[in-house]
Amino acid sequence: MEILSYTFFQRALIGGILISVVFSLFSFFVVVRKLSFAGVGISHTAFGGIALGILLGINLSISAMIFAIIIAVFIAYTSQKRRLHEDAAIGIFFSFSMAIGIAIISKYHRTTVDIWSFLFGNITTITRGDLTFFGIITGIVLLYFFLFFGDLILLAFDPEVAQSYGVNVKLHNYFFMIMLGVVVIMGIKMVGVILISAFLVLPATIAFAFSKSFVKIIELSILFSLVFTIAGLFLSYYLDMPSGATIVITGTILFGLTYFKR
Repeated sequence: MEILSYTFFQRALIGGILISVVFSLFSFFVVVRKLSFAGVGISHTAFGGIALGILLGINLSISAMIFAIIIAVFIAYTSQKRRLHEDAAIGIFFSFSMAIGIAIISKYHRTTVDIWSFLFGNITTITRGDLTFFGIITGIVLLYFFLFFGDLILLAFDPEVAQSYGVNVKLHNYFFMIMLGVVVIMGIKMVGVILISAFLVLPATIAFAFSKSFVKIIELSILFSLVFTIAGLFLSYYLDMPSGATIVITGTILFGLTYFKR
């Protein structure tokens, strides 16, 4: 295929594979722990970080990641202290970050940065440096899940039982939310701030229709995520549509088919 000879598409394909693996691992725990709204909140807070990056003249991915991590820590802190319900905390930080982003970008509307690509994704913006970053994060995530898979399963279903087994629940919650923030930044260039939450929910939701085994669901999540990501990339090229939107549409169609099966 001629498309495979293009450097931008090769990078998008490699990036898509790495993102699919990482998001599929998180997808299971996000769905089981009902953290879908947390994924939405963290992804949208990245918009505030991008705007601050424009204002300060620093790397936008770095500013977005720092901002997302700070918000993720605040969400974990407020929910664990039980001073504020988790959904309320996410809603507040989500709105605050978007407001900052809108305020800054409206004031500096002449910026040369393509805001559209951050909001909805653009595969042509993926660089070799991005792939290096994706590879490092993928390695860290795989190591994290390999070392603490049992603890994370216990935490997902019963934090009190996990604590009785000696699991450091607070530390795991903080680290999980921080890693979620980093992973969200990973996917922004592929599907954008607005659509990234679908990547956190679709893989596991589709996989749940085929198995009740934890390990099998995660394996199927990775498989289905790879299928709709790669298919979406090819379709976006041939249909001349935005890559992020096409990937999410493809994944949603796949979910629809499995829903009727179930």
